[in-house]
Amino acid sequence: MGVKIIILTGFLGSGKTTFLKKLLEKYSHKKIGVIMNDFGKIGVDVELIDRGGIKMAEINSGSIFCSCKSDQFIKAMMEVIKEDVETILVESSGLANPSTLPKILDIIKDKKGKDIEKIEILGVMDATNIYKLVQTVQILKQQIAISDLLILNKCDIATDKEKEKSLNAIRQYNDKVLIYETSFAEIPDSIIEGVLHKNDSQIFENQFTIAHNVLVRLPEDAEKEKVEKWVESFKRKIYRIKGFLKLKEGWFYLDGVGEDIKFLPRKENKESFVVILSPLENPLKETLVEEWCKLSDTKIVVE
Repeated sequence: MGVKIIILTGFLGSGKTTFLKKLLEKYSHKKIGVIMNDFGKIGVDVELIDRGGIKMAEINSGSIFCSCKSDQFIKAMMEVIKEDVETILVESSGLANPSTLPKILDIIKDKKGKDIEKIEILGVMDATNIYKLVQTVQILKQQIAISDLLILNKCDIATDKEKEKSLNAIRQYNDKVLIYETSFAEIPDSIIEGVLHKNDSQIFENQFTIAHNVLVRLPEDAEKEKVEKWVESFKRKIYRIKGFLKLKEGWFYLDGVGEDIKFLPRKENKESFVVILSPLENPLKETLVEEWCKLSDTKIVVE
């Protein structure tokens, strides 16, 4: 038996990390390798995964499908394959353009240390906003087109109208793909096992969405209420915000897309930081500092 490769794609905040954690539970009886790709300078999602007994590789500061990172991705994949794993789970960045993926997979097959039994590309989509995002985000169209299975997530909070619009948007760019509606990225084993990879996926021209990638360090004694007001001041101008914060009230995991911002209590983390992704035409560094100064006499570090 050869190794099985499952690649997760999907736009920012769709639920890929939640789905990855579900897959780790489903494959807990197997030897697992995980490659995690984060667009930020410091990885956030990798800290959310229990790494006990799992062969991990992390690639930050860009997309694994971009020419600047593809060599690193191929090297990481080959190293994980050599660890005698049965299944490799790859979580790509939400800003990852998958149009180069078929070529990268061909290179991995040529270099493989043992047979690759199966490849699956699973797309995770947010039922509440995919129909809006697909109109302006070229990468999302490509993520839909290349997927062998699309998980329409967050159906518990999406309205019937939003789900209908999202399904129509998906069909516009991949009319044959199997779509599974879910909440909290919960999906039956039988659906995953039944996925067949197609070699003739429609892939669009190679255009990359460029985003500003900002790392922010807040004072560790900052009050949660002030941080919430700070995020509120710019949240409509960004793609994504996530990170770990040590605040006056304790440690929190900050996670947000658009209007949906969560401060979740968590155990202590190695570092306190926030990663913010914003559109190229909307640089935020000065705004972040100015808005914080309105709330506090302390300083923040923006990298």
